[in-house]
Amino acid sequence: MKSGFSLTVGVLFFNALLGVSSSWSADKSMPSVPGAAGTAVQNATEKVEALKGGDKEKKNLIDINSASADELKSIKGIGERRAKKIIENRPYKSKEDLVQKKVLSQANYDKIKNQIIAKQGKDTASKAADVKSQVSGAVDSLKGKK
Repeated sequence: MKSGFSLTVGVLFFNALLGVSSSWSADKSMPSVPGAAGTAVQNATEKVEALKGGDKEKKNLIDINSASADELKSIKGIGERRAKKIIENRPYKSKEDLVQKKVLSQANYDKIKNQIIAKQGKDTASKAADVKSQVSGAVDSLKGKK
């Protein structure tokens, strides 16, 4: 009887030391975790859930590198003039280029940034390479004319 009692006390002490509770179940839900660790776990869980549903949202994003004027005008805050300016200043390495190239103000960009994407297609990359080689060739020819 004495050894059974000490074993029970030892198991209870060990469980208390580890913080194991008999209220945890074998289901797949997460146990609550106190403090900063709990917040980090919750944030990570929310990010994973957002990524799972993110594919649906990504499909609805309008590509500023390939969208037609009508597609761009379907974005709230983009009219005829802004759509034309977006098209004229292509290609964009990232959607933030809209502000860097002074196509949109920061305030206007902030309103639409969740509705757009700047995909890097083969055409975009090859156009950028062509421009780079043209500029490089022009610079080389100027160097030779000194």
